[in-house]
Parts: sequence; structure tokens; C-alpha cells
Amino acid sequence: MEYNEEDIPSSLKKLVEMYPLLKKLKFYNPYFFDKTSGGKNKEIQDYIEKTQENLINELYQNAKKSAGEEGKRKIRPATEEELEYYNKMTTDNLKKMEIENNLNILSTGLPEFKVLHFRHMGGKIGKKVMITYGNILDPYFPEKISIGDNTILGMGSCIFAHELIDGKLYVGDVNLGQDCLLAFGTVILPGVTIGNNSVVEPGILTSDVDQKTMTGGLMGNKRIKFEERKKKKPGEKRKTEDKPYTLHDWHKMMGNPIKFGLTNLFMAWAKSPDISNTFRKQLLRLAGIKIGKNVTIESDVHFDSFWPERITIEDGAVIKKHSAILTHEGLIDRVRAGDVKIGKNVTIESGSGILPGTEIDENVTIFPYSFITCNIPANTRVSREKTEQKE
Repeated sequence: MEYNEEDIPSSLKKLVEMYPLLKKLKFYNPYFFDKTSGGKNKEIQDYIEKTQENLINELYQNAKKSAGEEGKRKIRPATEEELEYYNKMTTDNLKKMEIENNLNILSTGLPEFKVLHFRHMGGKIGKKVMITYGNILDPYFPEKISIGDNTILGMGSCIFAHELIDGKLYVGDVNLGQDCLLAFGTVILPGVTIGNNSVVEPGILTSDVDQKTMTGGLMGNKRIKFEERKKKKPGEKRKTEDKPYTLHDWHKMMGNPIKFGLTNLFMAWAKSPDISNTFRKQLLRLAGIKIGKNVTIESDVHFDSFWPERITIEDGAVIKKHSAILTHEGLIDRVRAGDVKIGKNVTIESGSGILPGTEIDENVTIFPYSFITCNIPANTRVSREKTEQKE
């Protein structure tokens, strides 16, 4: 499956021209919406338009510099053999089918089988690597991707080894160290190296990461050493508890497989743009989510399917398309879970992510592309740049 041309906003055509594999991001895609998602709110419309414009400009400039000597990641023009191979894979019907098959196997199915399949494709992959759900590992140049032992690819995270700059094909090796974690929805660009024991939060990673470092944000510009994170006050932590297993015990996390299968069916159906808001809420209630009165939930919102009953959405809340509400997170050695409460009259704008253990009080506005990692007090506005009281 992939997005059709009409599904891609005109403001993001340049993004897809540079990274065509983004069209395959069906599981969780925080990018493919335009300013109309802001409804009649001109401030939100302008924010979306400006953010997308900056995103594309920064990605393009980063790519141009990386293709030269100034770049912070290592890419190079494809050789004639690589270009010929790529063109054949994108134009020959049998080769295109092979690409689709590889993508489908890596996106769905048993994690252990996906690791074996990626190895068979030519990728270099260590022991106890966890490929979860909805992942895209570059099927054109898998041999350029190396993943170290015990690394976790969160749901919907992607690794690209090729890109198109002004129509010209460039490639780059991607090296992930040992014990790394790619959070849900992360995109790793060609030519990036990530050191051991590092975490990449949702965003598009455009440069190398040192070991024992957390990075993230829409452009992956934020860098925090783990020793600096430990200095935070205890009160800033989210309320989560450890579960007695790791992601490798995914079959135990499912609980009753029939119930889990039905939950996923309801949630997949609820993402459809072809159903009403009323029916969508009925499906989500059947999955276990507690939903109040006069709540609006748009299509393509991703809700956690392992513990959906831990999500509460109170009266008058609005959740826009391409957002994600999570009640669990897989770390290297354990799984954490936590309740999520979305208070009365809260608006979560498109492309936002809500982590487990967070409580958003009433009358809060979460701006597009925000990543919520702590409790949010009432009557505030939260964006990637700042949190402030509403007037």
C-alpha cells in the first residue's frame, strides 16, 4: 500500500520527490496533511504552513551540503551500476513487485521472521534486533544498512539508504550501533551513523549521533547526553510502570489473541476517512478506549492497541489526523506502560504524539508536530518551541 498522488498535499510534493519511500508510510505518518487541517484557526494554519516550509527547506539544504564536503552525513552520487539497478527496480513490473513484497514482509508479520528476511535481502543485522510493526527498511539498497545487537526499531520507524536531490540519485550507508532505540515514527536519512546506547525520538534524523545520546525533534536537531537527563528533578517524570517482559515477549503482551485481533481490527477500521465520527468513536469504545461526550476524532489517528483501555478522552476533546496516542513504550531491557488522560476541551492538532503516563488537563491546545512527554497543566498552549498560558 502507498499514498496516491492526490493524497499528498501540494506543500509536501518536494518532500516526497526527495524521499519517495515516504509514500509507503501507512502505519503512522505525521507528515501528509496541509494547512487545511487547522480548520478555521488561521494561527494553526500559518503554523502548519511555516513548519512544513521550514522542514522542506532544511532537508533540501542538508541534502545539498551532505552531497558536498560540508555535510554532517555521508552520501555520494550513485554509481552507474547503482543507478541502472534502481531504475530497473522502479520501472520493471516484476522488480516493482519484488520491492513491494520486501516492504510488506518487513512492515508486517513476525518480528523474528522479518529479521531473517532483512538478512536474506543483504542487510547487516545483529543479534536480538527487534523489528516491530510498520517499519520501512530501504528495499532498494538494504546492503547499505547495518543494525547492531539489541537495537529496537519502534513502530513505524524507517531507515532510508537513498534519496533524490534535484532528480539525481544519491546513496549512503546507515550504521546503527548496539542497544539503540528508534522511537515510533522516526525517519533515519542516508549516510547517518548512530552510536551505541542512543535513543532517537520521533522526527527526521539528518546528522550523526554520538553514543549514549538522545536526539529528536522534527529535524532531529536536539541532542541530550544521558548523564544530563539524569539531572532532571524526579517530579518531571511521567507516571509509568515497568511490565515483566521485553518487546521480544510481544506475544505475552497481546493477552488473549482473539481479543487482540478484534481490537486491531476496530482500530484499523477507525482510521478510515470513509466513516463518520460517531461510528469511529463506537469502534474505539469497542477497543476499550473511554470516550466522553461531544468528542471529535479524525481519521488516521493511531491509538495504542496493546492497552487501549488505559486511554481516557474527556468531553469536548478534538484529536486531529495523523496523531498518535500511546500507552506503552518498548525500551532495550523492558516495556513501560502508563495511562493517558486527555482532558475536557483539549485540542490535539495533526501530527502530534502523546507518550504513556501523560495527563493533559482541560482547555489545552497541542500544536501540530508536538511530542508530549510530561503532564500539561490546564489552559496552556504547547508547541515544539514553547509552552505558554492561554490568554
